[in-house]
Amino acid sequence: MSRPLLSAFAADATFLLRARGAAPSAWAADRCAGAIEALAAALPPQRHAIQCCDDLTGFVLGTLAAWRAGQTVVMPGTRLAEDAAALAARYPDSHVLDAATFARAVDAAVGMRGAPMTETAVPAAPADAALANPAPANASLLAHEAAVRRLEAAQPQGPSFAPDPRLEAVVLFTSGSTRAPRANVKNWEALLRGAETFRLAFPPFDEP
Repeated sequence: MSRPLLSAFAADATFLLRARGAAPSAWAADRCAGAIEALAAALPPQRHAIQCCDDLTGFVLGTLAAWRAGQTVVMPGTRLAEDAAALAARYPDSHVLDAATFARAVDAAVGMRGAPMTETAVPAAPADAALANPAPANASLLAHEAAVRRLEAAQPQGPSFAPDPRLEAVVLFTSGSTRAPRANVKNWEALLRGAETFRLAFPPFDEP
């Protein structure tokens, strides 16, 4: 049996804390849930999302949105463009979840407020095309930051969702430093068990 994604958080509890200089921005769980709902409807429709977000907020929200959309998140073992390109060839029904895709999804999601979400979904883009011309690292981070600020200004809210426990949630690849990269597949149920084990081993600071 599955559980809502953010079930461990009260609706107004801080789920995501973004450090922005002297003025950190705290996102409550219901706000993050709303952002995830909006982004999920705006992501490209392929079955796999190759996670190449450099910004932590984009990484977290993008990964959760991909799961909400029923997509399997593929995690490269390195940040090398050639490794991501190899994964794009291995998973032809995939899109690259990078700063550009995240920004387009944010723009579509913000534009969808009050409109059916399926009408302005981001067009499908082949993963190999996105990887052919990667953005410089600093440009990627700036694009992520600008997109997150647009999403933050929209102040989406919504309920948390409960993924299918059988969903093939993530494929984690080893770095391949000593042999060919190996895939480790985790379904949603396995991720929940691992998260619960981690929570019990390392409780939050406000728990005894």
